[in-house]
Amino acid sequence: MIARLPGPQSEPISIRWSHLGFLLLFALGLRAVSLASTDVIGADSSRFLAQAVCFENGDHESALADPYHPLTAILIAGVNSAQNAILPPVDLQSTEGFCLDQRRRERAGWLVSLAAGLLFVWLSFDLTARLFPRIPPISVALLTAVQPYFVRASIDIMSDMIFLTIFALALRSGLVAMSGSRWLPFLATGLFSGLAYLTRPEGILLVPGIGAVWALCRPWGEKVAMPRALATLAVAALCIVPYTAAIGGLTAKKDVGEFVAGPAIAPSSAPATVVADPPSTLELALASFREIFHEWLGTAPETISGVALIGVVLLLRKGRGELGPLLYLAIAATLGAVLLRLLIMVGEPGYISRRHVYLLVFLALPFTVAGIAGIAHVIAKLLPAGGKRFAFPVLLALFVASLIPKAIDDHRAGQRAQRFAAEYILEHG
Repeated sequence: MIARLPGPQSEPISIRWSHLGFLLLFALGLRAVSLASTDVIGADSSRFLAQAVCFENGDHESALADPYHPLTAILIAGVNSAQNAILPPVDLQSTEGFCLDQRRRERAGWLVSLAAGLLFVWLSFDLTARLFPRIPPISVALLTAVQPYFVRASIDIMSDMIFLTIFALALRSGLVAMSGSRWLPFLATGLFSGLAYLTRPEGILLVPGIGAVWALCRPWGEKVAMPRALATLAVAALCIVPYTAAIGGLTAKKDVGEFVAGPAIAPSSAPATVVADPPSTLELALASFREIFHEWLGTAPETISGVALIGVVLLLRKGRGELGPLLYLAIAATLGAVLLRLLIMVGEPGYISRRHVYLLVFLALPFTVAGIAGIAHVIAKLLPAGGKRFAFPVLLALFVASLIPKAIDDHRAGQRAQRFAAEYILEHG
């Protein structure tokens, strides 16, 4: 029974903030343990590090020529430059100095992702408190803190956690803008929407998405809304337009660019060959949908995903007319449609990886807590009066405990030997 969820809106905010402070320390500890056991960077991390080197050296043309959007590399370059200003200089002409310079840059990348990951835990708390009055926000923040792939993204030198955090900041700013007529939240919405695009190409969807929510809810009069909406658009454009002008398009990533403009088919002079009939659009769509759902199930993981589906049903039944469930489901449906269109266009349902569904996992977490609460309510009916109030916290604790081993596991243990071998060859020839 969702109406009887713990953590009502009348809960003292001081108690919630104290709990959140301990939770952030717990999240930091989990990420520190995971980082200590993971000393191999991801396959694409070297691309971001190389792009950061270009920014550090002032070679902006080479940096922008990389298909990856630039904000992640810019942040790494900024943090690395800051730490180099404090630490002793390195001799880049020596092998030892070159390796030390690389390790410092890797550390800068880890620090950027770690800071984003901790901020993301707080944002999950804040957004839940604003959008889901029936859900205890500290529970959603707890699941965010221990979700294995969010822990990994918080220590990876990648754009994933940075994008999730900026996306959540843009969404939060848009919600704050709806509660008043001050200019700052509108300008912040435009800024974070533009920065999300500079992190990942799908960030371009934030401006029309938040604008659509504003148009549907209409919390202000037209005289208030129009100038502020235009200001939001102008700030976002200041972030987006210079980059699109520099690369001559919406994105330099070929697959996403074709998603917008359609694939370019070059004429071929090769002799025709007999091939099997390609799958129909319907077959591709079904295969692509299965792949998206499979990746979401594998990332969530399955237990959390299944409970989230229960939570969707419960929240839609008990929370009719509430903005949160409808907004999160609309975002999930939009992202799912974009991924589906991309997979159909590419013709390879296996093109996506679990990194592509992190946002879907985040959107599922409030529904997961609702599902856990619904199951706990059923269990509580079987317990004596004194034990009923423990059903939800105990069940939530069991879910959290089941995720922690995977969260701190070294997910790249098999690649450690290759890295050590490469470093040995570099240092000793």
